Amino acid sequence: MPKTRETIEKDLAHLDASVVVLLKEYPDKPEFWMEFSGLAGNLLEGASSDDRGWVGKRIEAILQRRGAGLPPENLLSLVTG
Repeated sequence: MPKTRETIEKDLAHLDASVVVLLKEYPDKPEFWMEFSGLAGNLLEGASSDDRGWVGKRIEAILQRRGAGLPPENLLSLVTG
């Protein structure tokens, strides 16, 4: 059963906070993206098919706000749906 938007919002807040930590722990971008893609992928998997686009846009906004930029092309679909 897909997660509710309320639950997804909480997960997105956790993901947002995690980006700051991950950027410090993994200053090497490939390592950061591997860790981040696992978290983002789990979040996307829990979303309904109707919510995946919305979640992907929210994930992109988190990355941009935190200065991480966008993932490499080979991980883009894993991270943003």
